Amino acid sequence: MNGMVSHLLSFLGGAGAVGAVVLWGLRNLDKLERLVAWFYRTFSWMCRKWEYGNVASNVQTAVNTVGEALTKEAGDVLPHAMKIEWARTAQTVEAFLRNGEIIVTMDYSPNRDRNLVVGTLAYLGKGLLPRARPYVDRVLMTAIDFTVAKRIFTSARQRQLAVQFFFDSYLQPEMEKESQLRDDCTVLDRLQEAGFFSRVLLPQLHRMGNEAFPATPTEATWRESRDFSKFLEGIVTKAKGEDVAGGLTFARSRIRASVMLVARKETKAWGTWPYARRVEIELDRGVDYLYICARGPDNISLAEEIANEQERDGRLEVLQQHRFLQTIDGKEYGVVCIACALKLLMRSRAACEPSSTVYRLLEEYIEELQNGQIEVVALARQPGVRSKVAVRSLVDGVDPLRCCTEQARLEAVKSALGNEELEFIQWSNDPESLIVASLTPLDPGQVLEVRIDVEKREATVKVDGWKARRKALGRGDQNVSCARELTGWQITVVEGLPAEKEPTG
Repeated sequence: MNGMVSHLLSFLGGAGAVGAVVLWGLRNLDKLERLVAWFYRTFSWMCRKWEYGNVASNVQTAVNTVGEALTKEAGDVLPHAMKIEWARTAQTVEAFLRNGEIIVTMDYSPNRDRNLVVGTLAYLGKGLLPRARPYVDRVLMTAIDFTVAKRIFTSARQRQLAVQFFFDSYLQPEMEKESQLRDDCTVLDRLQEAGFFSRVLLPQLHRMGNEAFPATPTEATWRESRDFSKFLEGIVTKAKGEDVAGGLTFARSRIRASVMLVARKETKAWGTWPYARRVEIELDRGVDYLYICARGPDNISLAEEIANEQERDGRLEVLQQHRFLQTIDGKEYGVVCIACALKLLMRSRAACEPSSTVYRLLEEYIEELQNGQIEVVALARQPGVRSKVAVRSLVDGVDPLRCCTEQARLEAVKSALGNEELEFIQWSNDPESLIVASLTPLDPGQVLEVRIDVEKREATVKVDGWKARRKALGRGDQNVSCARELTGWQITVVEGLPAEKEPTG
């Protein structure tokens, strides 16, 4: 009984309290309105804060997840994660680097697709290929941003709506303003489908940026980036069994890469020898990176065998092996792309300025040099006496020495130089071959032995008798001095006898 009384009094007391509040509110309407507004503002702010945080988290997750996948495929092309900070007063979107993150400040929109698209494009404009961006053709770089953005949008939860918003608000308007953008996006879509966009193009552009930075970007650099994308397109769009126009090697000032396609049955009959020979050729061309590609189980196995053999022989280092699926005519195929760094023993240390007198004359008279079929690797000159020029071919079937020593061309250049002695040698990745060739007019048959120290870049050349030594040295040691400048090696010429033998102990 006492318990029931207690509950009743409590209820009446509560009801009384509520009644008192209602009564107070009726007598103080202005104060009640301010109190209700305070409650509304407080709880609305809490809801908005939760909503803002949820949207920012979803955008960051979509972007950073694709960023991690790209890092596995392409290396450090997106080195910084994304973080969104909402700014109510922001008139424009801003992206900047802070504490190892790309901070994107932007105003919040109830349209979540807009938040994802606007934030992603701002982030990519700052975070994708940060060093390479100034050196990549402007329109091509926009196409690269859009290609990565599409990958992010299609991986997000609301992908259909986000892709549509991106297409309507950004892609289509930009393509209407810049016709080249449509072509570039088409090229990159083809590379994406073939697996070359993130595994070949982006890594090479990333390396180009690291090598070029902080040099001033030039038209030649921008053109090189665009030409490389077209070079890759020619490979991925070629028909089965068809040769690629221009070959499978791209060798310019910043990007020197080659693609090896392991796919022809008639080549497989010879084993791995033709591929080993191809690696040697690319080394002599000064190619830095080789991508060994194959489709189908048998060819994939052969590609792996080639890479392993060449790595054991010390000609290359396997950096990464990518396995993925490729869809052709509705059918899926397993594909491998083995990224390798070629081990170049010989790198030019002699200045070869395109503005130099000798180079300009060579370019004027040698057509193959003008159109990029051959390359002047190194050039050493003693004005009025002699010039030594090391050349190499960048395409199959072109003999660089024949191009340069054709009589009419050679006489024209020598005449312009006041009949200065002009000697051409073929550049080689083999130090012994290059050093012996650089001592021309010495007959290679008169060389008895060459001892080299690759680390110190020193070579001792033993020749057959004093006459051969005098020819190698030249008057006043001019010939050997020119050879040293051309190769970048310290060359010592010593006299020996054909029958000379090392003493036995």
